[in-house]
Amino acid sequence: MTAAASHLCLTLGYHRTEIYKNTSNNTREPRPIIFWLVYMLDKNVSLSLGRASIIKDCDITLPRDVLELTIGPDWRPIHNNWIRLAELQGIIYEKLYSPAALSQPEPERVAAAWGLADQLKVLAAQAPVAVARYTQLAEADEAYDPILMVARSDEVSVYSSLTLVYRALPPLPGSSSTFNPHCIDTARETMRVHQQCLQLVADDEYTASAYLHW
Repeated sequence: MTAAASHLCLTLGYHRTEIYKNTSNNTREPRPIIFWLVYMLDKNVSLSLGRASIIKDCDITLPRDVLELTIGPDWRPIHNNWIRLAELQGIIYEKLYSPAALSQPEPERVAAAWGLADQLKVLAAQAPVAVARYTQLAEADEAYDPILMVARSDEVSVYSSLTLVYRALPPLPGSSSTFNPHCIDTARETMRVHQQCLQLVADDEYTASAYLHW
């Protein structure tokens, strides 16, 4: 279904700025949002399955900064971070786990892994800031609780991706472990934040289901 949606978006040109030129500025345009949501799923599912994604970044001319969302301005930074994470997930497969990447010398893959780790750490550093902000808003308005949960769960997504990046690093010399210590530490941090998210949604079956599926 994700593959079919990706092909439809490409066929309809949702990834190109040209098709939006005649759109009124006063009209809320849903097509960019649709495209970016499909883009996120395409990159995430492809990485999970160990396959190349359908939507190629070099084909996209649509701005990656979504300025307006029908669900409110508070979701804009979250949505734009999702786009950035999806982009990095596509690069993780391409640079670390694709057949072409696996045929490269180990030093090249290690260098690519460290570069991707640095970029993911930027997103990881932003997550606690978002959580703190939405925690303050939630104290004054219960309507912000879902955004708080999403902001918290984004940490899980970022740390999971960072774990995959560190998985590409070789173990330390002389170590009996298959995994590099960075990989193990990040996997533990992922599980720690995941447990916190489960506590946030423990009393809401619908939200819990949405979190686990996402």
